[in-house]
Amino acid sequence: MPFERLLRESQPSGEPPLDFESRFGMGSEMAEGAAQLVAAKVDLIVAQGSPAALAAQRAAPRLPIVFAIAGDPVALGLANSLARPGSNVTGIYTLTSETSGKRVALLRDAVPRPRVVGLLYRPQPGNQDELNGAIDAARVLKLEAAKLPVDSPDDIKSHFAGMGGAGVDLLSVLTDPLLFRQLGGIARLALRQRLPAIAAYSGFADLGGLMSYAADGDETLQRLAALTHLVLQGRAPGDIPIERSQRLLLTLNLKTAEALGLGLPHSLKVSAHRVVR
Repeated sequence: MPFERLLRESQPSGEPPLDFESRFGMGSEMAEGAAQLVAAKVDLIVAQGSPAALAAQRAAPRLPIVFAIAGDPVALGLANSLARPGSNVTGIYTLTSETSGKRVALLRDAVPRPRVVGLLYRPQPGNQDELNGAIDAARVLKLEAAKLPVDSPDDIKSHFAGMGGAGVDLLSVLTDPLLFRQLGGIARLALRQRLPAIAAYSGFADLGGLMSYAADGDETLQRLAALTHLVLQGRAPGDIPIERSQRLLLTLNLKTAEALGLGLPHSLKVSAHRVVR
């Protein structure tokens, strides 16, 4: 796992080796996994994703937690403030209300005269801010926003089956572990239905989606490892300022654009950090 490797590499020589306990899951599985980590008497929990961070804090209100999340940690109730979290947490975050709105705008720039943007999302408390940002952006851009809630992979297939009848001609995939695990399938379904799609994960364009706009994954992991190391050295998480992801990357899949019959505007191409050909 890249995070574990980065953390080990950041250790000064002479310190005892780190042991790792990993738990993965969705929904109620996250609460169960967090409780198992507490029972295993770990010294610190690293949580990736807002639902995981919330589950960890509920299970371990006094155990140090370092997170990488999409969403405002103060609005989510994880911290008192960004400068001084004042609790048992610190970490790095992406402000999703802005970035989810930007994804809708990027899609709008890529497609002539779209009408309806579908928003594929998981209805969880930690995901609401991202959904609201996308809906607000659609309103400003004079697009109709079609909410497409997902609780299981079968929901994704059902939504794709009905998108044509609903007039959806753009698709934005929001952040959630369930959706992340289904990115390849979502990219294939979108291409099969000739649906321009963007996702909050950088690998989506590599899997065949039209574009992705996401935090730099390498930067996020490096900062997550650095913050974790500070806590392991004895710093109180509540005294370590929470950081905001500074680098957001746009990736375009030009092969998918050609398959969709889209001539992407020059301004979009030159703003891309990477293209897939």
